[in-house]
Amino acid sequence: MSSQSEAVNDSVTQLKDPVCGMQVSQDSEFHTVYNDQTLRFCSEHCLHKFKVDPDTYLTGTAPEH
Repeated sequence: MSSQSEAVNDSVTQLKDPVCGMQVSQDSEFHTVYNDQTLRFCSEHCLHKFKVDPDTYLTGTAPEH
């Protein structure tokens, strides 16, 4: 039974929200394409913050929130 659980877990790729660092699934409804890369977000709030200043979040110099 454990091999079935592992297969299910492998089929849902977890990604990191570049704004808050939370794990998000590949099918998150909150996403954007930036520099030909699709980025996923945990919420509309994080997506909006990214769109205002994307380079801040991609370079790792984002202010603490």
